Amino acid sequence: MDPASAVAPQSGLLLAASVAALAGSLWLLLPKSGDTVASRRLGILFGALALVGFAATGRSLGSLGNDGVFVTVAGVALVSALATIVTRS
Repeated sequence: MDPASAVAPQSGLLLAASVAALAGSLWLLLPKSGDTVASRRLGILFGALALVGFAATGRSLGSLGNDGVFVTVAGVALVSALATIVTRS
């Protein structure tokens, strides 16, 4: 059995759990009529866990510079998306 094939399913499960945590996070962060501070905090916690899960999968774009640019652009996009979702107009 190839050692690389033994690691791949674990990485896939972690990625699937991260996607599920991100979906739960966005659902908890959406403004609702009975919104509480606890649900927002739980949403932020799920979002942080999802980001850690995505980072732990070990996927890389190539060089460190490429990864740095991607993380910067992705971070700006995520912060602006969360600000749009969380703020009520």
